[in-house]
Amino acid sequence: MFLSVANFQGRSRLPLIEDPATIDLLQVLIFFLSGFHFSAAGLLLGGTAVSLALRHLGGTPARTQWAVALLDRISPGRVFPFLVGLIAVLAFAGFHLLQPTPLYDTRFWSLLFALLFVGLGLLLPYRALVKSRVRPSAWETVLGLAAIFCLGLAYFLLFSTIGLLVRPEKWLHLSLVPELLFSWHGTARFLEFILLSLALAGSVLLGGRYKEMNPPRRGGATLAFLCLILLPIVSLFHLHTLPDLALSVDVFLVSALAMAAAGGVCLLLIAFFKSSVGGAGGTVLFSLLGILLLWLGGDFLERGNAMAPEAIAMGIPALPKATEAGEPEKSPEKEADPGAAVFDRVCKACHRFDRKVVGPPLNDVLPKYRGKAEALKSFIANPVKVDPEYPSMPDLNLSPEEISAVVDYLLEMSGEGR
Repeated sequence: MFLSVANFQGRSRLPLIEDPATIDLLQVLIFFLSGFHFSAAGLLLGGTAVSLALRHLGGTPARTQWAVALLDRISPGRVFPFLVGLIAVLAFAGFHLLQPTPLYDTRFWSLLFALLFVGLGLLLPYRALVKSRVRPSAWETVLGLAAIFCLGLAYFLLFSTIGLLVRPEKWLHLSLVPELLFSWHGTARFLEFILLSLALAGSVLLGGRYKEMNPPRRGGATLAFLCLILLPIVSLFHLHTLPDLALSVDVFLVSALAMAAAGGVCLLLIAFFKSSVGGAGGTVLFSLLGILLLWLGGDFLERGNAMAPEAIAMGIPALPKATEAGEPEKSPEKEADPGAAVFDRVCKACHRFDRKVVGPPLNDVLPKYRGKAEALKSFIANPVKVDPEYPSMPDLNLSPEEISAVVDYLLEMSGEGR
């Protein structure tokens, strides 16, 4: 899940592993490492949120018992949270071995992992405080909220980054516009993870054994049911936000299987509401883990589709290739026309003359600048949002000479002249 593929500030390197059999084996290993990580992380995040809610719903001895039992089940030992973080590091390292170029830089990933480990580390004193007091203390609340915030922010950054991996047309501008980190696809993935996390926590509460059996078990079943009702809605929104190059029959099939499984678990929970018979907790928990693996498999398929060579060619056919020295290759035509070289290097990731990519078709825009070359130069030097249907154009950090050259090229190619 920590796949990092893109051109970042023109840097690239050769893949560290090229043997196909080794690559396939490593991909399988990464999938199962990611499956363990997100299952455990979902339980920790959802369980912490539910335990904090239980503590603030009255602080009675019974609810304290439920909160403690929940924390004990989601985190069986003191080293478990750090094992979850270590698995994340191993998964990221595996992806790094497979990829020729990085997405974002070391500072970004250092921040993300720092948030992850801080959040996981805060769970230990939070758990100790929950066990030591019947009523919640201020420190317990602060630690619980801080853990949820750090973990939530870490996974929001992660899923937002994953959202960019299926949009290769944005890769060339990631170093220029950090705001491109946000994506609706990434947000949908994050919401799916949150719903699955809370549903997992609910299933653990459902399967617990308490002196007062029905209240916590029915509360856990209700939480899981509500999350599973919302999950297909968010999943459909997620599919809607995917670009065409990431879609395939396999992606729709996996999503349909996950939605059908969610419906089956809802039927199981309805049967529990009617009879309150024990034994449903384990079935619901393992069913939710299966749904999470389907969710993860769909994510792998989407990225595989988006980053296939032919898909990348559709998204950014002019993506500059790198030589062993790390510099873009130069053709005689680009050397002869500096404006064309700037356009291919910077502009073509988002613009075509005849069709929409990230920005509008240039043939629709350039007629407005007929005889206004200076106005176009001024816009490129200091871009502002014009059309609400398109994202803001980034500051490209071009020199005056590069701007002048690319404006001459654009106006010449569009037939508008200067």
